[in-house]
Amino acid sequence: MHTTRRSMMIILIALLILLAATTGILIVKGQPAKQTTLPKYILKEYNGKVAVFSNGQQTPQEILEIDLSALPDTDQEQLFAGIEVDNETQLQQYIEDFDG
Repeated sequence: MHTTRRSMMIILIALLILLAATTGILIVKGQPAKQTTLPKYILKEYNGKVAVFSNGQQTPQEILEIDLSALPDTDQEQLFAGIEVDNETQLQQYIEDFDG
């Protein structure tokens, strides 16, 4: 009798674990996929100036009259790495900040 009760308890625990795992999988599968959108522009250094690149392009769309050397080190580091910009409004904000 003791063995039967223990076996039943093990089966019950196994079923609860299986139920929890299945529920977790269903919750994750029910989540919409995270949409990744590419930035519209990339701001980065080009021949010592700040330049605007359309995403994926190697040639700048526009070279600004902002000398990289006039900017703080942190801004320079970000521009060497490339700053992703999603829209025109954000682009103008960056330009104003750098030209400030």
